[in-house]
Amino acid sequence: MHTASMANKLQLAIAFVVVVVVLGAMAASAAAAVAPMLTMHNLCPYTVWPIVSPDSGSPPIADGIWLEGRGVGLRSLYLPAGFWSGRVVPRTWGRDGGRCDTGNAPPATVVRLSFNGAGGLAEYSVNLGEGFNVPTVVSPHAIGGGMCPALGCTADLNAGCAAGQRVYGGDTGGDVVACRGPASYFKQRCPLTRTGGGDVEPVPQHCISPGEIKLVFCQAAMVAGEPELIRTVDVADN
Repeated sequence: MHTASMANKLQLAIAFVVVVVVLGAMAASAAAAVAPMLTMHNLCPYTVWPIVSPDSGSPPIADGIWLEGRGVGLRSLYLPAGFWSGRVVPRTWGRDGGRCDTGNAPPATVVRLSFNGAGGLAEYSVNLGEGFNVPTVVSPHAIGGGMCPALGCTADLNAGCAAGQRVYGGDTGGDVVACRGPASYFKQRCPLTRTGGGDVEPVPQHCISPGEIKLVFCQAAMVAGEPELIRTVDVADN
C-alpha cells in the first residue's frame, strides 16, 4: 500500500510538472504572438497624409489616414501577429480627390518596415533613394533584445535643396515641398538614412521583437528631450 501511494504521488508530481511546462509554453507562445503596433505622430506644422502600403503577401492594415500637424495627429495601427512587410510614404499638401502635391509619386521619403521575421527579427529604414519630402525618424520600442537604433532624418532637406532639384507646391506660395537629390547631399545631411542600392546606415541593426515601431514626422532631434514628444532610442537591449 505504501509503495502504491508513493507511486501515485510521483505520478501526480510528474503530471503537475507537465501541466506547468505546457502552460508556460502556451503563455510564451501567446506573448510571442501579440501583434506589434505601428504608431505615427506628426510634429510638422502642416498635415501629413501617410500611405501604408503592404508588400505582396502581407495584408493591408489601414487606409485613408491623415495626421493633423503640430503634434495633434497621432495614430496607432495593430499589425498582424505573423510576418508583415511594407512601406510608409508621408504625403503633404492634400487636394480634393485624394491627390497630394508630394508623396503620390517621387520624390518622397520612404520608410521600409518588416516585422516578425526569423527569430522575431524586425527591420526598418528611412530611404531617400526616391527623393525627400518630409523629415522622418523611425524607432522601435518595447524591445525584446538586440540592437535597435533610431534611424532617419530630422533635417528639412527641402530648405537647402539645389535649384535644379526642387519641387514647388501648387498652393504653398512657391515653397519648396520636395527635393530630388542628389544622393550625396542627402547622405551628408542625414547619414542615418539609405540613399540608394547597397547603401546602409553606419550603425548596426539587429532588432528582436519590438512591441511597437514609431514613425515621427518633423521630430526636432534623433532623441527627443521634451516629454510631450515621442521618445526614440539610440541602442536598446532588454
